[in-house]
Order: sequence, then structure tokens, then C-alpha cells
Amino acid sequence: MSEKEDFFQAVKSGDLEKVKVLVVKNPSLVNAMDDTNIPPVLTAAYHGEMGIANFLVANGAKMDIFSSSALGLTYIVKNLVQKFPKLINAVGIDGYQPLGLACYFGRLETTQYLILHGADVNSPAVNEQRITPLHSAAAGRHFEIARLLLANGADVNAEQQGGFTALHAAAQNGQIEMIQLLIANGAKIDVRTLDRKTPADYARDRGHAEALTLLGD
Repeated sequence: MSEKEDFFQAVKSGDLEKVKVLVVKNPSLVNAMDDTNIPPVLTAAYHGEMGIANFLVANGAKMDIFSSSALGLTYIVKNLVQKFPKLINAVGIDGYQPLGLACYFGRLETTQYLILHGADVNSPAVNEQRITPLHSAAAGRHFEIARLLLANGADVNAEQQGGFTALHAAAQNGQIEMIQLLIANGAKIDVRTLDRKTPADYARDRGHAEALTLLGD
């Protein structure tokens, strides 16, 4: 295994001490790219290793619009958008956009800034998953962000890959407040995924009895 491969494996597995040792040995690793051209800061975020992500930032990782949105570094997002306005709806190498990342990781301030400056609240990820910002907020259980998106025109019934809606995600999570918000904004409770499952089916599979009541089951 090469040094870079060893480094990315440590990032993904959450081995902060090993990451520190490798970065001390080779500081350039903080700006290395994996085999899919994803930087280590974003790799850490995707694997839920925010401690490692923050360590990399503190040790010189170059922050682009995607990593900054994922980590909620709004001041960097602002600087980038002021210099390059088109970044607001840029698409990353993996198909995700700044707003979708901010929504998934629960970065409310960053989400507010991106929407205020023209981020498309209905733009799906440019990949097979086709996740919209609202899907991301629902999957991440971020109620305030979901409410903000809906107030700014997010399509409550948008479908991602497989016909999965934000309400399916909320039902699967058993998140009562999110379910109520989505239904109040017109979410269809009888919508079915491509495998014919309704939101109530997802709630039932996970044993969310209170959610089933709200979903008319």
C-alpha cells in the first residue's frame, strides 16, 4: 500500500492518530486526491470523521466550495462566491453541489447564504442518485434546513433514484416533526417508490408506530 493509500484508509477509518503521524511525515497529504479526485477533507466528512476533517483544515488543506459547504465554513464559501459567482451552483466531481452538501451535513448558516445568493433549491445531484437538497435535509434529520428549503420553493414531492421522496426518508427515520412539516407542505402520503413502497411501509419496516398514524396507516 502506498503512503497516499495508507493515508486515505486512515481518514476513512477514523484513525486520527495515524493521520497526524502521516501528515507530520508528509504535509502535502492534506491536499492529496484519492483515486476519484476527492480531497481528504471531503472524504473525512463523507465518512463522518469531522475531527479528522477539522485537523486537515487546521493543517493547511485547501478548501474549495464543496468541502467548505460540507464543513459549514461559511466565511470561505462567501469569499469564493464573491470572487466566482458561478460556484454557487457548481457541480463537484462526484455530482454533488454546494447546497446539497450543506443541507446533508446540517450547515444552516451556509445553507442560508447559498440560497440567498441564488443556489437552486431543486437542483438534483448530477449522478445516479439524483438527490435534491430537500432529500439531503430529510435524510440528515435537519428540520430547520428542510423548513428553509420549503419556504424557498423546494419541491416537496421531488423524487430521487428509485422514486424515493423526502417523506420516505422522514418516515424511515421516524422523525415526527419532519413528517408533519412535509405533509403540511403538500407531501403525498400515498406516493410509491419503484419497488411499490409508500412512506408508511418504510415507517412500518422500522417500527415507527407514531409515524404510521401520521401517514394514515
